[in-house]
Order: sequence, then structure tokens, then C-alpha cells
Amino acid sequence: MLHANIDRFLIDVLRFESSSFDPCVYARLKDNKALIIALYVDDLLLAGDDKGYISWVKRQLSKRFEMIDMGGAEICLGLEITRDCANRTLKLTQTSYATSILDGLGITKCRRVVTLLKSHLKSINSSAPLIRIFQSNEKLS
Repeated sequence: MLHANIDRFLIDVLRFESSSFDPCVYARLKDNKALIIALYVDDLLLAGDDKGYISWVKRQLSKRFEMIDMGGAEICLGLEITRDCANRTLKLTQTSYATSILDGLGITKCRRVVTLLKSHLKSINSSAPLIRIFQSNEKLS
């Protein structure tokens, strides 16, 4: 029930758009400030390019819902999040998860092999506006 209430508030009141790829991911571009919100049950993860805009959205949400601001996320659903504020980048890894799988299988001491990416794979241009990537109907492979 709470999930549905947050969903309606994000869309109807704060004017976020729900992603066509994942209905639990929302985005809004306001005055050239991008913000993406991931909603998992009743937890929110916010990522944006403007601290003031993020703070404003948090205030709007806290007026409507009882909230606890847990600060910057370091791990979410098994993804480890590393911020480089100076370069304005986020790095997502799953090192702990991968290591736990290898440990569970007893193969952590195996010899490593370099695996190259296939040449036809496309990468996302890191200078492309976040909101344009979010709204793109182009299938990334």
C-alpha cells in the first residue's frame, strides 16, 4: 500500500515520470537539473546532479511521508556504490556478491582469465544527459 502511495505522489504531485524499462524507477528534469529515484518496497534511492534539487525533493517527500534520511548509500540490493564527487561520477560494483558466490562454490583460488567484451557492444556516453538516457527508447546492448 505504501508503495502505491509513494508512486502516486511521485507521479501526480512531484511530476516524475515512471520508466518504461522499470516502473519502480522515476525521473524528472527541472530547470536542467536531473533526478532519478529508485523505489524498492518503501525505500527510496535518489541520484541527481544538484544537491539543492535533491534536498527539495526530500523535503516534499518528508512532508507527505514519515521518513528517515539514511545519508549517502554505500550499498543497495547488493550493489556497492562508490562516489567520486570531484569527478561527479558513481561507480557500481558487485565485488562482495561475486566473492561470496565464488566462496560458496569453493573456487576462489582458481586462475583468473581476462575476458574481452564483444566488439558490437555499445557503451553509454558518460557526457550524455542522464534524463536523455532514461527516456531513450533505443535498446542498449
